[in-house]
Amino acid sequence: MYSISIKFKLFMVLMVLIISSYVLIFMLFTFQNSKSKKSSQIHLHDKHENHVKKKIIDSIILTLPESKYSFSSLRISSLYGMNFATARNICVKPDYSKSVYLYSKDMISDLPLKRRSGFNHGWDFKIIGDSIPSEATRVTGTTIILSPAYTSHVTHFAESSLPMWHAISNPNRYPVHSNADNIFLKQIQYTEDLNWNQKILSFLSSNYKKNVTIMDASSFSSSSLVCFENAGLVGMGLHEFGFFANVFEAKSFRRKIISYYNIVTTEKSTMSQKSRCMVLQRQKTRRLLNRDEVITSIEETGLFDCRQWHMYLHGEMETLSFQQQLSVTASTQFLVGLHGSGLVNSIFLSADSVTVDLLPDNYLELEWHNFASKAGVRFYFMFLRDSNCKNQCNGSIITTSKVKCRSVMSCNHKLEDFKLLQVIAMQSDFHIRVAPNIILGTYDVKYSAGLARNDEALILPLQI
Repeated sequence: MYSISIKFKLFMVLMVLIISSYVLIFMLFTFQNSKSKKSSQIHLHDKHENHVKKKIIDSIILTLPESKYSFSSLRISSLYGMNFATARNICVKPDYSKSVYLYSKDMISDLPLKRRSGFNHGWDFKIIGDSIPSEATRVTGTTIILSPAYTSHVTHFAESSLPMWHAISNPNRYPVHSNADNIFLKQIQYTEDLNWNQKILSFLSSNYKKNVTIMDASSFSSSSLVCFENAGLVGMGLHEFGFFANVFEAKSFRRKIISYYNIVTTEKSTMSQKSRCMVLQRQKTRRLLNRDEVITSIEETGLFDCRQWHMYLHGEMETLSFQQQLSVTASTQFLVGLHGSGLVNSIFLSADSVTVDLLPDNYLELEWHNFASKAGVRFYFMFLRDSNCKNQCNGSIITTSKVKCRSVMSCNHKLEDFKLLQVIAMQSDFHIRVAPNIILGTYDVKYSAGLARNDEALILPLQI
């Protein structure tokens, strides 16, 4: 009995050990399997996440759309306020018109492109429900197409060409626009355009890796229809974004165009020097009738030199070559002028410079502030309050809330509020001359409206 009991106990212990071993093996197997599944799920999740990231990245890279040889295709983008489009087999007639022809049996007539503000002016898209005619002249490679809202106009040309600098500066995002073989100027013959426009386009084309050919309708005078294999369309940049995406792009543009045209610039003013000022004068309409008085009022602050620092005393930009405009503007620190294309030259001012836009009482284009500020330039609007020009909007902008009374734009104006201009000038001098010198740790900082009279310094020397 005793021996049986011992055997039974030994048997039970053995069975418990065997069962425990099976349970332990099962638990280990389950754990490993669970870990493997979890690892697989994580891997699948990572793959999904990477796929989503790739889709996002692909969506902001403006590549060419798919297309068959005989049909057109189009893709649009407005990243950073730059209105761009890419296309295959897009066609034009060599007639200097705004028309662009898209051959497609599937494309909807109400193109989203038509609702993009950057393509509202200068472009007229026409959809032809058929294949491209066999007699069409084919242009191979990649062609950038420019079509400014209005031709022979500095501001509108800048709106439609300067966004190219953004594309050139971001080749990974704009592989089509940054890799051109040709540039096609749609509405005007290149050699007949303004010198300013020609020089800007020449500079932009020089920044491509290839030797870019600038073309216009005269390049295809014997053709009835011209179709571009690959095309990058440059629409007008959104005004609220300015000409550049950021100050860094603007600074790079300024530095390289000055170097390209071999312009020698004057150094920034030190605390012992006056800042350099230029008051623009329009050649035909909207002239500043009391320009000499405006110059005198600015110089009375004792902070600016408007008369002596450069040879172009008349300030009429239209009479100067592009290189002359670039030379004088690149060294100007305080630019004043009646509203107009001359102020587009603000993009050549150095950072910390100031522009003052003199406006009729009922005219205001806020986007001009963005043109300058995106280039690192401070921009002020100042209403002329000119009693000599009849205001057809019956009252000032404050009382009427009308911001674009164009009837007063052709009038020749006088500036009447010299005190306000002097206040703006003195405030500007702080940004132009004082603040940069404080940052640099200048020991003999001296800032006073009576600088020329050797007044005592208002700011104590800094001990660095």
